[in-house]
Amino acid sequence: MKLSELLSAYSIETEFSNDFEVHALAELDKATPNDISYID
Repeated sequence: MKLSELLSAYSIETEFSNDFEVHALAELDKATPNDISYID
């Protein structure tokens, strides 16, 4: 997905982008060591 498409999704489909952000943060959290967390 291109950045412009993602930005369009954020501006047009708020519910979709919120779900996308939650899933992306969850994936990032899984990929991040427990002792080094950038998401509180």
